[in-house]
Amino acid sequence: MTERKIRFALVGCGSITGKQHDGPWPDLGCRNRCVCDLNPDVAKAFGEAHGLPWYSDPTKWPGVNRFDLFSILTPSGYPCPADDGTGQP
Repeated sequence: MTERKIRFALVGCGSITGKQHDGPWPDLGCRNRCVCDLNPDVAKAFGEAHGLPWYSDPTKWPGVNRFDLFSILTPSGYPCPADDGTGQP
């Protein structure tokens, strides 16, 4: 029986994205399905360079059920703000 490759998406197309795309994932039996970045120019450039669908709006993805995992790549030292209901970081 042939094993199905794990389908993943890269979220964020900054400087580390190339290392994640070309990194350990293929050796682990994974296949990159798409990339997303809030900056459409960055998402398009990375997606086209690697022959991948690209998105700048995560609500427009083909559906989360098409992915087995997401690799979320945010800038180093960029903390996620706590949601205290104020809308402020």
